[in-house]
Amino acid sequence: MTDVEAVAHQLLNGEFDIGLLDKVVGAAYDPVSPHRAQANKALMQLQESPDLWQRADGIIEQSQNPNSRFFGLQVLDDAIKTRWKILPAEQKEGIKNYVVGKVIKMSSDEATMTREKVFIGKLNLTLVEILKQEWPHNWPSFISDLVGSSKTSEVLCENNMQILKLLSEEVFDFSRDQMVTEKVKRMKESLNGEFSQIFHLCEFVLEHSKQPSLLRVTLQTLQRFLTWIPLGFIFQTGLIDALSKFFPEAMFRNDAAGLSHRDWDPPGLRTAVRPPISEALRDFLAAIRGHIYTRDKVQESHQTLITGMFYLVRVSEVKETEIFRICLEAWHMLAEDLYKTEHNSPTSFYDSSATTRVLNLNGNSSGGSSRKFLYSPVLSGVRQVMIASMAKPEEVLIVEDENGDIVRETTKDTDVIAQYKTMRDTLIYLTHLNCEDTESIMLAKLTEQVDGTAWSWNNLNTLCWAIGSISGAMSEDEEKRFLVTVIKDLLGLCEAKRGKDNKAVVASKEILKTVVNKLFEFMHEVHPGVQDMACDTFLKIATKCKRKFVTLQADETAPFICELVDSLPSIISDLEPHQVQAFKCGCMLNDKGPAVTIDRKALQAKLMEMPNRTWRVIMDQAGNNVESLVEPNTIKEIIKILKTNNRLCRSIGSLFTHQLQTFFLDMLNVYRVYSERISAAVAQQGAIATQMSLVRTMRSAKKEALRLLITPEADPVMVTQGFIPPVLDPILGDYMRNIAGARDPEVLTLFTTVVEKLKMNVVDEVPRIMEAMITKNFEDFPEHRIRFFEFLKAINQHCFPALFNIPPEHQKLVVHSVVWAMKHTERNISDTGLEILFELLQNVGQTPNVAQAFYQQYLLSLIQDVFAVMTDRLHKSGFKMHSTLLRMMFHLVQMNQVTVPLFDPATQPPGQTNPAFLREHISTLLIASFQTLSKAQVAKFVDGMLDIKMDLPTFKTHLRDFLIELKEFQEDDNSALYTEEQDRDRQLREQALMAERSAVPGMLKPSEIDNDL
Repeated sequence: MTDVEAVAHQLLNGEFDIGLLDKVVGAAYDPVSPHRAQANKALMQLQESPDLWQRADGIIEQSQNPNSRFFGLQVLDDAIKTRWKILPAEQKEGIKNYVVGKVIKMSSDEATMTREKVFIGKLNLTLVEILKQEWPHNWPSFISDLVGSSKTSEVLCENNMQILKLLSEEVFDFSRDQMVTEKVKRMKESLNGEFSQIFHLCEFVLEHSKQPSLLRVTLQTLQRFLTWIPLGFIFQTGLIDALSKFFPEAMFRNDAAGLSHRDWDPPGLRTAVRPPISEALRDFLAAIRGHIYTRDKVQESHQTLITGMFYLVRVSEVKETEIFRICLEAWHMLAEDLYKTEHNSPTSFYDSSATTRVLNLNGNSSGGSSRKFLYSPVLSGVRQVMIASMAKPEEVLIVEDENGDIVRETTKDTDVIAQYKTMRDTLIYLTHLNCEDTESIMLAKLTEQVDGTAWSWNNLNTLCWAIGSISGAMSEDEEKRFLVTVIKDLLGLCEAKRGKDNKAVVASKEILKTVVNKLFEFMHEVHPGVQDMACDTFLKIATKCKRKFVTLQADETAPFICELVDSLPSIISDLEPHQVQAFKCGCMLNDKGPAVTIDRKALQAKLMEMPNRTWRVIMDQAGNNVESLVEPNTIKEIIKILKTNNRLCRSIGSLFTHQLQTFFLDMLNVYRVYSERISAAVAQQGAIATQMSLVRTMRSAKKEALRLLITPEADPVMVTQGFIPPVLDPILGDYMRNIAGARDPEVLTLFTTVVEKLKMNVVDEVPRIMEAMITKNFEDFPEHRIRFFEFLKAINQHCFPALFNIPPEHQKLVVHSVVWAMKHTERNISDTGLEILFELLQNVGQTPNVAQAFYQQYLLSLIQDVFAVMTDRLHKSGFKMHSTLLRMMFHLVQMNQVTVPLFDPATQPPGQTNPAFLREHISTLLIASFQTLSKAQVAKFVDGMLDIKMDLPTFKTHLRDFLIELKEFQEDDNSALYTEEQDRDRQLREQALMAERSAVPGMLKPSEIDNDL
């Protein structure tokens, strides 16, 4: 074969030759064929032929190439999915009879069943596709026919079980995004009504069949049905007894176990063949999980139960990761169960005295307390194991990213972090059950570190990780007393271990306020990692305990922050620039509590004294010679100063305006100088100049200045009068004048923030700002595009009148840019476009003087654009907003809120109305776009779209059903149409989990708790 395309053309337009098809398919599936690409292209063209499905039976029956038979079956499958509703009744009946006959013929012979297993599986799927279209309304006898034929042959019965399993999966597991709502409801009702026949067939097979493959598929089929069948079929029949006999046999054990999630004890499990140790351990724990609570109620079983638990403690000490993780799951389950039982009990195991805890051994303990007392010796051993084997938590380093920003970088090992989280939760539960035992074990292990009897880095690491993990699990007084002891011993150990490597280990532990001065000492340590960890620990303390620093404590003559600021030059003298910027004192000044009496403004000035002094020196030099500003070292120093101010600004809030006033105008002048130099370089050398080292450094300084202007909080009127006029020319003018490659996206972010914070105070300036930013190029520079859409969104929300104060051609560009965003394949851009359009339509509806002109010019095209996006298969995640927008626009027309004609009166009959025109226009559009839809389907759909009584959830269901009916959607995964419901369910689960965890003291890490100490 030399010309595959010519052969494909002959197949499509001449006499169909199955032999030629075999050659094309053979080339497509031959990895060494030089014609493979051409053959694949030819097969795709053949698949798109609308009449090829009529030759599917011939291909399946006559082809000599197995892959050709699969190709023919795929063609038939596609026709059933996409063309079934428009096929004549006789063709439907013909397809159904052919598929059913083929299934019966191939699955009635054991040799054929074995040889053609894959093909029969595909054939079964095709039959299920027909059932989704025809059953039960046009094929009510299907289940009866299937059950009846199953009793004639074990081989046929085995395949029928596969069909029933697939049908259950399609109806109950995968139906939501594959079939319309009413169809799913009918199929579920029918399957429920006829399940007794299926159940009796399964029961008959399990009791009488000796064929292993049939028994396995029957167990698997029952497992699929078990999620929804009535409980009477499980507990009021012989199903459980029938299943018990399958556990001793290894080939049936997994399938039978899948059915054993109900609360019953299969005796055959106890006599099963012994699997490998990790598997046996997991099976053992799974088997006893549901019985622990039952057994510990029976006093005669206590000794045996505790003995078994002690064995499990010893197993937990085995140095094998998989075994330990299996045991960890069991201990987590037990600790959580005991904690929840204790927490929900009316009487506590301990007397809740404020000064002491006394064991309640008077015989009147609650059920939860008695269980805790029973397991007490075991739990002590578990605490020993957890503390000695504590996994490593996340590590944090302070680094400078590619943009020059200072970030906290977390190093992660997914498996280890997951294990740490489970161990942390387990140890917290164990601490709540007996915090004295946890404390004594930890202190004993710490003593062994201090006296050297068990000293090692690993032992110290695991112990400190364990101590840090239970933060918040004790009462405040207990935790203070415990931490004082721990800190005292750790600091003593630090002095004893003078080696730098040992110091790094001790420095990495989170120690609270009492060791702040020790952290300052570590900031002078040059060993790699020590300074980073000291700065990070201080940052956490400064954030979470800021009130302790800014209020006067006992035995202090001034708040600790005053001493800290006075000593700042010596504290940071050995730190790197990025570490200095991370040295976070500003957040303390942000505390405005009633007990805070410090002069925050004066402290801020003193805190920034060093960078301000350097800034003044640079400005004085620039006053004498402006060229000094463009020296590389000077630019780097300016960037460093601006970054330091940025860090302070983000943490201190509105107080920063006092600091900004000291260098605001100078900073704008620096910005203007750098802008002029960059523009001159671009004019001389072209766009390549933006890649030069000096230009990039100057742009970095400009970006830092813009970021600094974005953050501060201040009075809107003051900012409008004092801030906006000075920045418009150096910043906005520079943005307009520069080539696209030299424009900074931070300018867009700055003016977005200006609009968000100043709202209508800046409405007069918005047209000028928009004139500088509107572009006809929506493709290049994606970072600028998304920032521009965020800017439009801010104007839409806060300065809507400004959109109609710009020239009409600019208004049109705004609408076109929103549509372009809506059609973008990046989800963040498309979501932003949809949100802008929704808010735009809402604002237009509330502004009568512009509404009708806007509707007349844009409404019809917007409806078409939303329809196009919704049906293009690339934007399913935006379905929530698509449906909301369409409902809003259709209802605007149907409720006669659009009073101007949406059509050209000259081309329409007299008396034409907007609702009638819209109905006709959309119907014509859909029929032309989707040829598989009938006029009746389109009419029903459009009627629903124009039904003003339909609420939004019903409207969404109406839209989903329509989309699932479309050819373009039936071949895809439509689960994204349910993104809104999935997100809501996920949020509810996360909220429930967070509520559950927050109810357990210490379960949330300090960083997860929003409080000021």
